[in-house]
Amino acid sequence: MKKLSQQFLTVAAMAIFTTPLHAQGIYVGGSIGQAQAEEGCDDLDDLGFVGSCDDDDTAWKATVGYQFTPNWGVEAFYADFGKAEINGAISGVPVSTEADLYGFGAAAVGTIPLTEQFSVFGKIGMLVDWDIDYSGSIGSPGTSFDFDEDGSSDVMYGIGVDYSINEKISIRAEYEYFDEIEVDFFSAGVTYKFY
Repeated sequence: MKKLSQQFLTVAAMAIFTTPLHAQGIYVGGSIGQAQAEEGCDDLDDLGFVGSCDDDDTAWKATVGYQFTPNWGVEAFYADFGKAEINGAISGVPVSTEADLYGFGAAAVGTIPLTEQFSVFGKIGMLVDWDIDYSGSIGSPGTSFDFDEDGSSDVMYGIGVDYSINEKISIRAEYEYFDEIEVDFFSAGVTYKFY
């Protein structure tokens, strides 16, 4: 699946850079929504866990993009996926853990205008630098821990809709999936065009 996604990304990039350029330009955006780690709490029952596990949180992202043509563009983004939290006991041993997930990425974006104001888009790209910061305690009295897990690449893809309020400002809603970290991200936000 990852090899197929990387091949598709290569083809999409070739299509973007071989398409005749029309005067488009830079845009910026911000979105807020909900992120969920797909399997964040799934394996805890096998460990004898009793307590609460919350694997979704409020998330946000900031985007800078360039629209080469009305149909093709690229985006760079920073996303903060929020925290996952575990509080309880594993086989009778108290445990409390937080995991913060965030990262930088880039994507090719294909847009299909449906009307003058309304369009749909799809994207495929990479989360090229991501981090998970773990902190918490185990045992009673608790032994504290604090460590990071870093990743260098993760295939992502998404779909969404965009509604232009005027020539400069539009609102969008989208769904994105990040493959290796297994995170679903639903968001809504605003974009501002500098062209």
